[in-house]
Amino acid sequence: RILGVQVVVVDQIDQLAATIDRYRQRHLVMIDTAGLSARDERLNKQLAALAMLLSQLHTFLVMPCSLQMQTQSAAFATYGAAGLRGVILTKLDEAATLGETLSLVVKQGIPVSYLTDGQQVPQDVSVASARDMVKRAVLSPVVAAGAESDLAEVYWQAMKDDTRKTVPVAAMQVA
Repeated sequence: RILGVQVVVVDQIDQLAATIDRYRQRHLVMIDTAGLSARDERLNKQLAALAMLLSQLHTFLVMPCSLQMQTQSAAFATYGAAGLRGVILTKLDEAATLGETLSLVVKQGIPVSYLTDGQQVPQDVSVASARDMVKRAVLSPVVAAGAESDLAEVYWQAMKDDTRKTVPVAAMQVA
């Protein structure tokens, strides 16, 4: 309701394939999976079911910046099999530091597509900009220990190429 878009609830994978086919002509179809922990057994079933559709999807991981780095790393390891095209970083306003998350994203080599930093949708959602992320990380009260070299790499990439080319279609949410 907040975004004023049609929502279709799909409970079975065969329904998902039919639903994707039905909305194929739309500019954007977003699929929000259940936000399951990387240790949840149901997640493997969900990913296996989606695997057959991956060639039709642009898959993005929705990652809260407020999670501990170990939890973020586990999410990348688990959801990486889904052929991630990008990351949507959320809860920037709740994170004590952005350095650890940016360090992890750089190591994974997956582009950040969107950022959220508040409770108001869609006002608090923005297209990710490398310069903005570096600025936020540098200006945060604490820059994570050991992340400075990775932050320098992010800054160098931001100066070199600040492209914003993403076309999200599916998003997997980390609990």
